[in-house]
Amino acid sequence: KTRGSHLETIYMNDASRDQNPLASYPEANLSRLREIAQKYDPGRVFQVLQNDGFLLSKA
Repeated sequence: KTRGSHLETIYMNDASRDQNPLASYPEANLSRLREIAQKYDPGRVFQVLQNDGFLLSKA
């Protein structure tokens, strides 16, 4: 923290159901994830058919 390199990121494997780990990611990372999702899943199948969990649409 004293060097300014500490990130307040919640890792998905460590997150509980009431936490939103994607919301703790830097905006640049979220933007990149959204770009990748748009490229490889333009119909948003993996966002719509998965009923719960850590979804980009909830971040």
